[in-house]
Amino acid sequence: MGSFEHELHPAIGEIADSGPATVVNVGSAEGYYSVGMALRLPGSRVIAYEVDERLQAAARRLAESNAVGARIETRGLCTVAELAGLEARIAGAGTGGAAVIMDCEGADP
Repeated sequence: MGSFEHELHPAIGEIADSGPATVVNVGSAEGYYSVGMALRLPGSRVIAYEVDERLQAAARRLAESNAVGARIETRGLCTVAELAGLEARIAGAGTGGAAVIMDCEGADP
């Protein structure tokens, strides 16, 4: 129905409209945003962080069933060092920037 977290739809639309080359989804759970952004931005790469291995597996299944699995990289714990490393790599590649979607209840600093 497209009503999940309806209040965020304008912000997600702005992210998609900005056309980032990379989308980083911290707290990706079962892949709602990571797969959704991969579908909406076919030229973008998605990096999905999720600490729960069962949720990682669910996200991979969702990505594969939507034919975007090859463009989504799933990782575990996201740390400040991880984000800093991504920032340097993205900036150095001159790729067109990145967007970060952070949804990590209970794990945020």
